[in-house]
Amino acid sequence: MMTSRLIYELEFKNLWNIEVITVLEQKIIADNNVDDYIHLIFLCWFLDLESLDFKHDIPVELLRKKLKIYYKKGSSLFIDDPRFLFYIGWMISISEWVFDVDDRKHGHGLIQRAHALDPANQLYLWGLRGALTQTNRYDFPELNIIFKTPDSEFEGLGYTLKDYFNEMIDATNKRTSSDLGLDI
Repeated sequence: MMTSRLIYELEFKNLWNIEVITVLEQKIIADNNVDDYIHLIFLCWFLDLESLDFKHDIPVELLRKKLKIYYKKGSSLFIDDPRFLFYIGWMISISEWVFDVDDRKHGHGLIQRAHALDPANQLYLWGLRGALTQTNRYDFPELNIIFKTPDSEFEGLGYTLKDYFNEMIDATNKRTSSDLGLDI
């Protein structure tokens, strides 16, 4: 059986196969851990949306089926878990159709709920930026922050998610520093 470390190494090298998904499913069955749900849902989402950029042998239909199964299960189990709400909300706010959700505002609402449950978490505060329109975002100076994500924020969620969010945060920091006339 594939270990968590091997999954991380395969993710790091962009070597995708169905075994990665199967092992994460086995971990979910064994541990019922929120991080494993997020990890599996994120990988299915990412590989589906980025399927042209990342070579893998996993059919997109299977990725979407797994994503929907674990999204539904996780949503009932982790309804008050800010970590689950934030990451799932982020994905829905970008591509609601993958989750069979009618409106990306549902994702924004999950991010807002995650922040309400854990207002000290700076990542959730950073995530609120997308939930606001471009015009009223500037009415909230607390959102115009240069943000550095602590590595502990992504523990247990896999290399791909960590890399993805660090890229998003770096891009946002550059845009914010430009808007505020800062040099970072």
